[in-house]
Amino acid sequence: MYVEAKRSTISSVASIPIYFYALLLALGWNEIWAVLRNPLYFMFLLILAALGYVIYTLNLAGPMLRVGNAMMTQGVEIVREKLREFVDAPGAGKGKVAREAGEEVVMVSLDREGRRKAEEDKLKEGEAW
Repeated sequence: MYVEAKRSTISSVASIPIYFYALLLALGWNEIWAVLRNPLYFMFLLILAALGYVIYTLNLAGPMLRVGNAMMTQGVEIVREKLREFVDAPGAGKGKVAREAGEEVVMVSLDREGRRKAEEDKLKEGEAW
């Protein structure tokens, strides 16, 4: 059964058709020329090609992927820890949370421009209700 399963997976592996490469070349022709004509892009392309050659020649792709994965995992863990510290802190944010501090929350009325309403407007509002 193992040999049958292995044969079926090997026979089902397909390669990319050649006309897709031709289509990619035809559709990306103006981008290729933009990279070749611009000295900054061209130098960046040469540096990337040299770096890729060195990585391929020295078989460094596997170790680089493992180090990158470890860095991402460590970074996510640090961000989670800092976020937990921020959320769990009693004085989180700009001020204390009113419910935790036992303070009364005062509602402020604002006018249409977002400024505080005058006391007279508050009284008129109270009479209208």
